[in-house]
Amino acid sequence: MRKKIQETKHTTLKRPNSKEIKGIKIRFIIYFMIFILTAMFTLTVLSISNVKHHYDEMTSATNHYIDARDAIDNLLSASDYLTEQARLFIMTGNLIYARNYCDEIEVTHRRENALASLERNLLENNKATQLLRLALQESNLLKLQELRAMHLKCINLEYDEKDIPESIQCFKLKDDDLNLPDIEMNEKCIDLVFGNEYIASKSRIVSKSDQAAERAEETTLKKQEQCTIELRRAINLQVICMILLLIDALFTCILTLILIISPLASFIKSISHGEKLKIKGSSECRVLASTYNQIYDLNVENQNELNYKAEHDALTGLLNRSAFDTLTEYLEKLPNPIALVMIDIDHFKNINDTYGHKTGDEIIQFVAHELTECFRNKDYFIRFGGDEFIVIMINLNSKNDELIVQKTKQVNEALKNYCTNKIDTLSVSCGVAFSIEGYNQNLFTQADKALYFVKEHGRHGIAFYDDKKMKYIKC
Repeated sequence: MRKKIQETKHTTLKRPNSKEIKGIKIRFIIYFMIFILTAMFTLTVLSISNVKHHYDEMTSATNHYIDARDAIDNLLSASDYLTEQARLFIMTGNLIYARNYCDEIEVTHRRENALASLERNLLENNKATQLLRLALQESNLLKLQELRAMHLKCINLEYDEKDIPESIQCFKLKDDDLNLPDIEMNEKCIDLVFGNEYIASKSRIVSKSDQAAERAEETTLKKQEQCTIELRRAINLQVICMILLLIDALFTCILTLILIISPLASFIKSISHGEKLKIKGSSECRVLASTYNQIYDLNVENQNELNYKAEHDALTGLLNRSAFDTLTEYLEKLPNPIALVMIDIDHFKNINDTYGHKTGDEIIQFVAHELTECFRNKDYFIRFGGDEFIVIMINLNSKNDELIVQKTKQVNEALKNYCTNKIDTLSVSCGVAFSIEGYNQNLFTQADKALYFVKEHGRHGIAFYDDKKMKYIKC
């Protein structure tokens, strides 16, 4: 039967199969990003550590050079100090200078400490260390010469042995020195600390020290150059790591925008407009959209079913009275002519009482079916209540009354055939009213009056409303 309620199909919400939904999974992206960030962070930490290491090496090399230069200067300073004290003692004979000299070689040991410092800073076998060691050896040779001169000076001045510093007193003089006359002994003392040989030896000390300083500087510059290269590499690696981190961050933002933010924004827009979601974005977003679309389809299906049930009669599937009220509101705005056919099953109460409500329901269903079969497909069919039906025919006026009579006869002929199998007699009565333009409330009242006229004149027929004189037509 046309326009009957279809059997309800219970749609089950199926869980989307993530394997069938293509798309990049967010968790895989997160795992990948965590791996990349961890790797980049590790490389960055290592590069920073490497930069710090090479910076410390450069700083250490610079400090070592400064210490080495100080050591060389200290050796020269100590050597010059010994020369100065020895010469002052020779020239003045003042034992204070002799004692100062001995304190330097016995207590202070600046020359030895300077060499030890250089060995610590530039390694023991370094060329600068070797040169400074030669300078110290040369200074020690001068020390012997200075001790000899000062011992001779003490003898020349006839100092008491108790007043002479031990280092000077312990220095053994040759017999030739001891046998010299006083004047020659004094001249010998002066020659030992002021002579050409002494000056040449001092020059060799200065030369060795200068060469040691140059070697120390070369070693330091070479170390600094090496550290500079390594430091530059480490800084470049750090810059690369930072660039990669920036690229990774931008890549993460772009992926997040494409796979998450953009789809979610699209979902929000579609939901706000009451539309289905476009399947896009990450695998999770696609699963979400697919699930939502299933719920959306199920909701639409349920809503359509509810709307259908709200507007249709459960027994016949025709429009119900509520739908009739809505339909007439729409038809009131139409400029087209309308025919309203009000139909009533004759003696239906007696049929119900005689054959039971089940048979009565079957007859109502049969009448509804024949109405939809005999009248036009474009007509509206309403079960108005009980055994009353209404057929609204669009674009039909009083000139077409024979068409309605013919349709009514077809219905009654079908009911006559139904009677041979079920009951003795079955027919319908019809009241018809026309409207030139759209639906109005008078149309319903006029059709009802026409139907009442048919019932008064024997039923099983049809009447068309006429405010002057209505005519009964047997159908």
